[in-house]
Amino acid sequence: MIMKERTEPRKIDKLEAQLRRLSYLHPQYPLIEKELAMCKAGYRGEQALDYHLEYLPEKDYYIFHDLRLFDTRYYFQIDTLIVTPYFMLIVEVKNIAGKIRFDEFNQMVRTRDGTEEGLPDPFLQLQWLSRKLAEWLKINNLPSLPIDHIVVISRSSTIVEVSEYTPEKLTLSANLPFKIEALRKTFPREVYSKKQLRKLSKLLVKKHTPQDPDVMKQFKIEPVELLTGVYCAECKTMTMERNHGRWICSNCSHICNDAKGRRYKITF
Repeated sequence: MIMKERTEPRKIDKLEAQLRRLSYLHPQYPLIEKELAMCKAGYRGEQALDYHLEYLPEKDYYIFHDLRLFDTRYYFQIDTLIVTPYFMLIVEVKNIAGKIRFDEFNQMVRTRDGTEEGLPDPFLQLQWLSRKLAEWLKINNLPSLPIDHIVVISRSSTIVEVSEYTPEKLTLSANLPFKIEALRKTFPREVYSKKQLRKLSKLLVKKHTPQDPDVMKQFKIEPVELLTGVYCAECKTMTMERNHGRWICSNCSHICNDAKGRRYKITF
């Protein structure tokens, strides 16, 4: 049962708006483009996972997407959280192109177009998230519940080089439902009643705090560096002008009756 739907990250909207308002010659433009591509790839990977989660029995699994919780000191974010009366499962989704392997230094190495790139080991992050979630349950006076985690490779074309360092809790998205079924055998004892599960679910949704990143601060851009004007969705320029109750682009003659949301004043 989907308790919290997945929505497109606010950061994608902000980065797209920021690019529209910057000159192509701005030194930060390529970095923002790269960041936007990464955000979109991550979101597409998470969406690809949702199809496979539909095969889980609704009455047994409560699913929360994009949870951001506060532990009295810091916020922590979970791609997907699956809650059952027996255990909780944190799912981290990776949409990675090319070939990946894990080495003895807790590093994930990606090979693409003949170039190797070291990436952070997602399992270290998941161990931290598991601790934070356990603390969150305690802070909110909820009974402890076994917490496990798994990394899901959402791109079917990704090649995983298997070695002695390949984590067991790594799988492809199509195999995730079977991994979850296997976990049921690992945690056979029912810890939460249906009533407790409903209480926990309501609290998770209530305590969720959406992320609203400051992309201007992230890329050290001042408001004076942004292009002013009204944006034309047709030719991608700031050349819309008001004329007899309509907006007309002086560059391509595109006509729009409503230019709401394309004016200069945008909150980044």
